[in-house]
Amino acid sequence: MNKVQIGVVNVDSGQLIICDPCYIEREYETEEFKDVRSYKHIESGEILTWKVDFPNFAVLMPKYGKSMNELINTGEWEKLPMPEPEQNFSYYAVCHATLSDEERPPYHQLNHRMGHPGVAVAFSTKIGDGQYPVIATYNSRNELVSVEVRFD
Repeated sequence: MNKVQIGVVNVDSGQLIICDPCYIEREYETEEFKDVRSYKHIESGEILTWKVDFPNFAVLMPKYGKSMNELINTGEWEKLPMPEPEQNFSYYAVCHATLSDEERPPYHQLNHRMGHPGVAVAFSTKIGDGQYPVIATYNSRNELVSVEVRFD
């Protein structure tokens, strides 16, 4: 096997997708990113939402005498899931797929408009911004066997 660096890929959103470029024009939809972070009090059912009820997670909220970070740390508030994307293949669909929590892994199969899998695979890089080498592995017949992105 022969490994060759075939290029680099920039990461600015902490995520990447693998996709056949023909699907970008045919399947991709524009959908606004919805950064909704809501938390529900386990006993009372009260819901607090970032940028609606508190401007940031460190600011003191007079009603509670604590910041949202402190409230979360009490274990009395549970994070609610992000709203589902309206489109199968959009920036928001990719973000929704890669912003994992304890219940979901940081990767996801994205589906075509008709609902079947294969338009793309989205995954979190977990280390954020940077430029990373793309390495191709070729067999003895010089046929492409695999492609990897090196994050370490």
